[in-house]
Amino acid sequence: MRQRYDPGMTTRPAHIDVTQLADRLYMIDAQMEGMAERLSCYLYDTLEPLLIDAGPATSFDHLCQVLDHIGIDALATILVTHVHIDHGGAAGHFAQRFPDARVAVHHVGAPHLARPARLWNSTARIYGEETLRAKWGEMIPVPNDRIDALFEGDAVSIGTPTDLQILDTPGHAKHHVTIFDPESGGMYVGDTVGLCYPHGHGIQPNTPPPDFDPRALTGQLRRMASLDPSFVGFAHFGPRHDAQQALVESEERIWEWVSLIEGLARLPEDEASRALAVDTLERFRSAGASTKQLTFYDTASGRWDMHLSGVRRWIHQQGARPITGTEDEV
Repeated sequence: MRQRYDPGMTTRPAHIDVTQLADRLYMIDAQMEGMAERLSCYLYDTLEPLLIDAGPATSFDHLCQVLDHIGIDALATILVTHVHIDHGGAAGHFAQRFPDARVAVHHVGAPHLARPARLWNSTARIYGEETLRAKWGEMIPVPNDRIDALFEGDAVSIGTPTDLQILDTPGHAKHHVTIFDPESGGMYVGDTVGLCYPHGHGIQPNTPPPDFDPRALTGQLRRMASLDPSFVGFAHFGPRHDAQQALVESEERIWEWVSLIEGLARLPEDEASRALAVDTLERFRSAGASTKQLTFYDTASGRWDMHLSGVRRWIHQQGARPITGTEDEV
């Protein structure tokens, strides 16, 4: 039997950042794009080891180094919250590295992991082929017979008496699941709750086209709160233990963005995108963020024009219908 991993061991290489969240449960900094605190993956080091989110292909070697350091020589499941390339891009690489592992993903996203060309091409149109390869690396297919398609209410075993519960949570993406662990109370939310970088300055919505839907998200956030999680495990980045406050804050910020972007309707995309960035960063500055932290936020938030586009697309789809976050419309 291999020695149980101690995250405080003094022999740990400096670049390996692993945080123990509960017994046999760890958060791993995936060092996405070579930067710390950009992407969290979560590991259950149980009888049936499970990794939540695979990261992009450019994080694969680093994640393998971390797993080797912990002593993980097999995975039972790679569970992908959704198939956006920063979350599922390395799924095929992990399937190749761990030939007995299953890859679990929302049933709508499953075909994109088996045949990633369409997902790759659509993402490359946004970022550019060269930039995409440099930032996130190549996807390779997951064999179709190794994919477990997930639906609302499914359970995923980790080899303990309590399985992980699957929630179908559209709103950020229609192929998004949230994972709830009734034993630890952990709720792994991918991008559904937004971005929450670990400097204490709040949550930022994550609103890419074509699937962003604030009404759907509001319903999901409230459903998630009803399960009373002990912590929210953000992908970007890390856990927040004031889970109820985080879920309320996420809902408030979503509707504030919708209202702000609705007011920017007459501005061209570049001006409106920058106005969105300035407003968001100023909020963080007012909460005490340093200039260095604001620079990190600005970079880590991704494409502001993409966030803008997702909200504008949803507003356009509403036509003459009122745009509000009031409870009677959810």
